[in-house]
Amino acid sequence: RVEFLGGIPSFLGRMGSKEDEAKAAAAAAAAEAAKKKEEPPKPVDPLTHGMNELKAVMQTLDKAVSTKEGRFMSRAIRMVTTLRRLLSKAVLSKAIETYVPDSPTREQLVAFLAKVEEVEKMQIDTPAAGPPVEVKDEKSEGDGDKKESDKEREERVKKEEKERLEKEREEAAWLRKMLTVPEAETLVLLLGAIFLLDQKHVESALAVSWALIQRVLTFNRRTLDPLLSKAYFYWARCVELKGQSAQIRNELLSGYRTAVLKHDQIGQATILNLVLRNYLEFNLYEQADTLIRKTSFPEGDASNNQLARYLYYTGRVKAVQLEYTDAFRNLQQAARKAPQQSALGFRKTVYKLSVIVQLLLGEIPDRSIFSQKGMVSALRPYLHIAQAVRVGDLGAFHKAMQEHAEGFKKDKTYSLIVRMRHNVIKTGLKKINLAYSQVTHP
Repeated sequence: RVEFLGGIPSFLGRMGSKEDEAKAAAAAAAAEAAKKKEEPPKPVDPLTHGMNELKAVMQTLDKAVSTKEGRFMSRAIRMVTTLRRLLSKAVLSKAIETYVPDSPTREQLVAFLAKVEEVEKMQIDTPAAGPPVEVKDEKSEGDGDKKESDKEREERVKKEEKERLEKEREEAAWLRKMLTVPEAETLVLLLGAIFLLDQKHVESALAVSWALIQRVLTFNRRTLDPLLSKAYFYWARCVELKGQSAQIRNELLSGYRTAVLKHDQIGQATILNLVLRNYLEFNLYEQADTLIRKTSFPEGDASNNQLARYLYYTGRVKAVQLEYTDAFRNLQQAARKAPQQSALGFRKTVYKLSVIVQLLLGEIPDRSIFSQKGMVSALRPYLHIAQAVRVGDLGAFHKAMQEHAEGFKKDKTYSLIVRMRHNVIKTGLKKINLAYSQVTHP
């Protein structure tokens, strides 16, 4: 007992020293974090940054080709969204030189890029000029410090040089391999078409995307299917911007048949939506309804974005054909499938049509729909229509239609709103009937 009691002070002392060491370590870590936070960020060259991001996409693409797994290809396609913001004439020129072999399509893209004006991008996070950094010399260190011997230093330098040369050889071998991979060439050409479209060179983007589709069709590789569907999407977008959508309907239907024969579910979903969009642009609702009944949407590998588009187009066709229950169900599913943190324009379009269809069903939409973030001003005309229908005020209904007629026609909901006049009259008559029913006769 005496020995135990005598050891308590030393034990408590050790505990106190450990606590002090932990506090000191925490304080040192906090100081180091604060120092790093205060340090200005290093400058980033836009060309280097863009090529590094492209290399990461190419590595994912290489893994998708070697493993034949669709999830890696889907990941590479998603990474294109981030890469798109970093594209420039210099980045694309370097990418073409690195990943695209000699071909007529390459020469065509290089010629189109030469017509694009170079926009000089500033370096990202350029640090402010600070005091010069003191460089410590080994000779100035104290005699008590351990110095690396000349032999050890020489061995270390040789080892680092050997590792660097080995890394460079592996990098060169990988780049030579990527020159023979059609997926890498297709991705760079697709990025070129996207860049030209972003720079408002629609004619050049149209030519590049169509040449890309023709080149991809010469291969028989299932790993190219997701990239081919993207090429179809941007090609159709370029044609739509030029106002020539009616001329590509046969090519889209031919591409859809090819995708069905090849069991390309991603291509089926993308091109089916493009055909439906083409029909609805020219108000060909009968043809769109026939296409919907004769085909089925491939929900296996298709993305939620394509499914949301398909549900919206289907709901729009059903609404025009007076099938309001099915239309409202499809539109609700489209709103749920759509990205909730982005695609604000698509969600606005869906909710505009959904509100009208719900009113045509005789229901009043919830007020929270009109107060969603980013949608208040876009849905305000539809709120006025809903309020007029709710109270049965025919005057307010006509006033809202006259004030926002141009917006309704632009949204292609004007014809559906005209049908709602009978609902307003019916609601007003119900209120009049209810009011008279409460009058007591003496």
